[in-house]
Amino acid sequence: MMGQNRSDRDRKMADAARLAAKIRRLGYVILCAGLIVSFAVYFITGQTPDNQTGVIGYENSGGSSYAILADGSKRYQYDMERIGGKSMLFAAQLYDWFASLWQAENLPYTLAALSIAAALACLLLAHLIALPMLDEEDDSSWRG
Repeated sequence: MMGQNRSDRDRKMADAARLAAKIRRLGYVILCAGLIVSFAVYFITGQTPDNQTGVIGYENSGGSSYAILADGSKRYQYDMERIGGKSMLFAAQLYDWFASLWQAENLPYTLAALSIAAALACLLLAHLIALPMLDEEDDSSWRG
């Protein structure tokens, strides 16, 4: 009976090791593919002009002109806070920040960060799967 339990345990551990190796390889593939795509997007987008939606005017300073965006003005923020409160202002700023992650200049960094996070999640999952499984007999021996 002991031999049967041992072979079942060895088989389960071998299956867990194979699954952990597959997930680890998947993590490496996600990391490489994500970084390659983010580099490609970075070089394809290059220097693109700023998104000119919401421009309410231009400011000239030092021989250069800079766009003044509506959502960056104090009047806009004051009106937003007056209409919806601080929570609406915070929600609008959070929405603008999240939307900016998918624009041309931030997209490569967003893709790289997401691929690194997904690869780390795969490697952590593979590590947790590969941990040795405790058998009930082994568990009872250290309880005392």
